[in-house]
Amino acid sequence: MQREQIVSLVLEALKSVNEIHLSDRTIPLEENTPLLGEGSQLDSLALVQLVVEVEQRLSLNHQIQVSLTSERAMSQRTSPFLTVATLTDYIAAESSAV
Repeated sequence: MQREQIVSLVLEALKSVNEIHLSDRTIPLEENTPLLGEGSQLDSLALVQLVVEVEQRLSLNHQIQVSLTSERAMSQRTSPFLTVATLTDYIAAESSAV
């Protein structure tokens, strides 16, 4: 799977999270959008929903099994959940290792 496809998949999942959350704020659909930490508009529930949505889309649409909540993901020196770009890079690395 190419990086552009993964970015698109993550942004579509983020769009879905935007639609689920009934609030007055919309999370920007960009690669530099913060998902965790300073500047993030996602609460913990929205982040969990995003992770589940991304994993499901990878599995159903691309037959790629990646656990974004694995010990490996959680023990990274730099969190894969900082931005859409870091999540994309983590998924690309993990899916090529499978």
